[in-house]
Parts: sequence; structure tokens; C-alpha cells
Amino acid sequence: MNIKNLHEKNFSSLGKTVFYNLAQTGSAGKNNFGIQNDEQFVLDFLREKHVLLVHGGGFNWANPDHFRIVYLPEVSVLTESMKKMDEFLEKYR
Repeated sequence: MNIKNLHEKNFSSLGKTVFYNLAQTGSAGKNNFGIQNDEQFVLDFLREKHVLLVHGGGFNWANPDHFRIVYLPEVSVLTESMKKMDEFLEKYR
């Protein structure tokens, strides 16, 4: 997975800037990955793949269905992180 195909994986984007993307865990009200708690999702991802994301609640987002990806790391780090997310999501349902 790469940044461009977050949308293809049914993560819609709300706050997209040059520095970060606040991704939603589904689109059009659908939660395609069974994520009920964004905080638990980012903790599970951190523990398994050692990649840190921030859950939407960390930015006062009321619904537990968002996480934030920061674009500041080098492209190679982002590419590897997205690969890890793709692997993680294959079984996180």
C-alpha cells in the first residue's frame, strides 16, 4: 500500500495537507476493516508492526473511526510503513 491507494483501500481522507492525512477507517459510513475503536487499532498496529499512528481522538475527533498519518519521514520510511499497514490489515478484521 502507498499513500495514494489509501483511498482504494476504502480509507477516505478528511484533513489532507502537505504534512499529514487524517484518514477515516471506511467510506460512506462503511467500516471495511471492523475497526470499532481507533485508539485500539493504532495500539495494535504499533505493537505488531512497530509503526506509530495517532488515533482520531488524539485530535479531538469525536467518532472512533480516524487515524493520522504524518508525511514528514523519508519516502522510503513511508513506503515501508504503508507496506506494513497493508500486511496488518490483511488479517485485522
